[in-house]
Amino acid sequence: KEAGLGIITLNQPNVLNALNAKAYEELYEVAELADQDDGIQVLIFHGAGRGFCAGDNITDGDLLKKRTPMGAYQYILGLQRVFNRIEAIKKPVIAAIHGAACGGGLELALVCDIRIAAESARLGLPELKLGALPCIGGTQRLPRLIGTAKTKELLFTGKLLPAVEAERLGIINQVVPDGRELEEAVSMANVIKERSSLALHMAKAAVDQGRNHDLYTALEIEARNDAMLFDTADFREGMLAFSEKRPPVFRGR
Repeated sequence: KEAGLGIITLNQPNVLNALNAKAYEELYEVAELADQDDGIQVLIFHGAGRGFCAGDNITDGDLLKKRTPMGAYQYILGLQRVFNRIEAIKKPVIAAIHGAACGGGLELALVCDIRIAAESARLGLPELKLGALPCIGGTQRLPRLIGTAKTKELLFTGKLLPAVEAERLGIINQVVPDGRELEEAVSMANVIKERSSLALHMAKAAVDQGRNHDLYTALEIEARNDAMLFDTADFREGMLAFSEKRPPVFRGR
C-alpha cells in the first residue's frame, strides 16, 4: 500500500506466476481485505518476474486430483468465486501485464476494469490444446468485450495475441514500452484516485450492472446511481470547487 494505491503482486516467478489452490485462496483473501480498506482507492495487479500469469499450475496436480465430473464442477465453481470476488471490488482495478497472460492469467485480467500491457506481452486462452476449456470466465467475459466470432477464433486456435492486436480488439486499454506497464498503471491510478471514491463506486456499478440488462433498464440503474450521489458531501464539494475554479478535495462522504 502506498499513497492510496494497493499493488497486488503475483509472486511465484519460477512458474510464471501460475496459480494453484493456495494462490486462489490468497487472491480471495487479498480481494476482501483491499475492498474493505478505506486507505486504498485504486488497486493494481502485477506479476513478478518474466510474466503476468501463465494460468493454472497444471504441474502441481491440483487439477488432476479432481477425478469426477462433480468434483471438477465444484472445484471450478470455487475458482469462479475467487474471480467473481475480484470483479466485485467496488474500487477501480487495473491489470499491469507483461510477458504471458494465458488461460487463467487472461481471465484474471478480464475481471479487472482496465488493462495496460507491455509491447511484448502475449495474451490468449490455450486450454483447448489440453482438451479443456477456459472455465473462470473466459468463454463469457471475453465475448462481452470482443464479440462471439473473434472469441471463438481465439478459443479454437489457442493462439496468443500480441499486445498491439489485443489493444485493437478492445481487450487491452493501452500498450506501453516494455518495463513501463506498472509505471503507467500507477500513473493512471494516481489520476483516478483524485476522483470521488463514491462516484467511482457508482460509475463502476452502473457499467457492470447495466451490461446485464436491456438499455432502458440500464438507464434506470444509471439514473439511480447518479441520484444517490446528489446528497453526498463529495457532490457538493465537486460543484463548489468547479464554481471556485479550484481542484476538489473529496473525502468519500
